[in-house]
Amino acid sequence: MVRKLALAAAVVVLSGLGSQCRADTELRRVVPRDDETVVGRAALWKNNSGQCSMIGTPDMEIITQPSHGSARIVPASFAVSEGGCVNQVYGLVVLYRPASGFVGEDRFTYSLARDAMTQNWVSKIPPGLRNLILTVR
Repeated sequence: MVRKLALAAAVVVLSGLGSQCRADTELRRVVPRDDETVVGRAALWKNNSGQCSMIGTPDMEIITQPSHGSARIVPASFAVSEGGCVNQVYGLVVLYRPASGFVGEDRFTYSLARDAMTQNWVSKIPPGLRNLILTVR
């Protein structure tokens, strides 16, 4: 079962400000043990009076795998209510699964391509590296 967390850490929208922001970002998350969890998400979309539509797929990749589990990026649809959308958009989600029985701290890094057309909608996290520190409970 994939648990979906209400994360806005990587929802990406059309903007011209991305290149003016800090390149690296450290994010902390608490995740359940023995379960795959969404720990990040990204989409390129535009809002047309509440109906949001995809304008492209973001370029994301896992840079370093976690020591005590695995991470992967997969296509998915998800809500982006932070931007006033009434429908779901298609994008990519970052999934983390701790090793069986593991409890403690794990970390990995993924990237969201630097692009002058992208910037995070909610928390203003720019494109670049995402250093995730995960507490597995």
